[in-house]
Amino acid sequence: MRRLFAAMLGLVLSSLAPFAGALDISVTLLGDPTPDGCGTNGCSLREAIQLANALGGADRILLPTGLIELSLAGAGDDANASGDLDIADDLEIVGAGSAATTVVQLVADRVFDVRSPNIVTLRDFRIEGGRGVDRGGAIQAAFNPTLKLDGMVLASNSASAKGGALYHEGTTGGFALPRLLLTDTVFTDNEVVDPVGTNAAGGALYMFASGGNAFYFGIQNCVFENNRAEGNGGAMLIEASNVQSDVNGAIEDTLFSSNVAQTESGGALTVGTNNGGIIRIRVADSSFQDNAAAVTGGAIEGGKITRIERSDFLGNTAAIGGALNVVVDRVEDSTFCDNHAILQGGAIRAIADLTIERSTFCDNLLTNTMTANDTVGGGAIRFDPPVTAALLIERSTFDANVARVGGALSITRGDLRLRGTTLVEPASPPAGSLGTLIRYGVVSSTPTWSLSNTLLIGTCSYTSTPLDPDVTANNIESGGDTCRLTSSFLPIANQVNVPAASVMLGPLADNGGPT
Repeated sequence: MRRLFAAMLGLVLSSLAPFAGALDISVTLLGDPTPDGCGTNGCSLREAIQLANALGGADRILLPTGLIELSLAGAGDDANASGDLDIADDLEIVGAGSAATTVVQLVADRVFDVRSPNIVTLRDFRIEGGRGVDRGGAIQAAFNPTLKLDGMVLASNSASAKGGALYHEGTTGGFALPRLLLTDTVFTDNEVVDPVGTNAAGGALYMFASGGNAFYFGIQNCVFENNRAEGNGGAMLIEASNVQSDVNGAIEDTLFSSNVAQTESGGALTVGTNNGGIIRIRVADSSFQDNAAAVTGGAIEGGKITRIERSDFLGNTAAIGGALNVVVDRVEDSTFCDNHAILQGGAIRAIADLTIERSTFCDNLLTNTMTANDTVGGGAIRFDPPVTAALLIERSTFDANVARVGGALSITRGDLRLRGTTLVEPASPPAGSLGTLIRYGVVSSTPTWSLSNTLLIGTCSYTSTPLDPDVTANNIESGGDTCRLTSSFLPIANQVNVPAASVMLGPLADNGGPT
């Protein structure tokens, strides 16, 4: 995973090497006077960008310590004379540090507008106050640009449609390879709010790929906190709009905290495809905490997430899929605890083949404990694919997950395979529970389920005729035989009705391993 990100980063850094003869331009004015060129009267940021645009080639602008205020009103100007700052050439802008240099917009406009397929780097300063635009409150980067943010803070920006802080677009045509790389950057308190509806999306960031271009992105060691979208994607929305769109990306070592999708889905991240677009994303070594969505996916909504590894999902909430409502291939070495949903999947609602390895699910909750049928269910996981699929869980732990229907797992279609896994019911399951551990409520398929080397402390439940496990051995069920481990055709190496005291299972704790 790290090799993938490093390769992407190296590709862009090599392309960012300054051309021979590139010019360093120092900003000496903190104000925003009517531009008359960098000269004896000093050089503002607007004047420095005008000079860089005119020179051509890859230039660098050096910002001083202090508060740089943009005050020339004139939204809609694309010549850098007023309103936002229009970048029309390869450029690097470098501050004295995000705590030392701030660029703030005082009029109703965004801060930066990248106007063509350039290579633009923004480094070590803070951007705030962008507003009054439909896309990209702080930065709009359309027309296939390569954009890199490093050591930046984007705070308190807003838009009315897409990307409260940043909008990045890769569109049809040309040979440019649109790329977005974010490293050591913080997005905080940004919002996207539609004053006449609820379609605003991507509270901090909106990535959009259309046409035949490939869109590569990398996010490493970043923070997305307290961002809000009125619609989808409280922190971020990634969209591929048609069958020719192809998005590949990685999210590493990044924190998503307290982001909200106020009326829709994806409290932290929404991954959306229209008309057959392709999106492949890997998430590693990241944390999703206390994000919320009104509908589905308290942390992540949509697909396709190819792999989630070594990541934590803690305290996220939604009506369906407290942490995830996704198409995801694999989850490895990850923790899902204290996530809440109302109807389905306290931690995860999965809608396609899913493999989970060496992961922990604890204290996840389905708050609807009144409904006792298969329209609700899955304190930890709801497996609900539209067609026959398989849920494979290996060497994982489920402890004290709560739902009236399927405390740990609720399966409505497809196959279930448990290998080397421990499932433990909560201390006080809801009264009348249909499976304090597993509910198999299959509605339209002939499934198989198998267990091996698995410990079950709790009960299993079925819609009607009990479903016998297949190819099952070396399992233990404590407190009964509701999971059918002693069916006549099974091996004799299963134990049932084992007293809980004999299992000698201690409280869930960090004992040095991944689970």
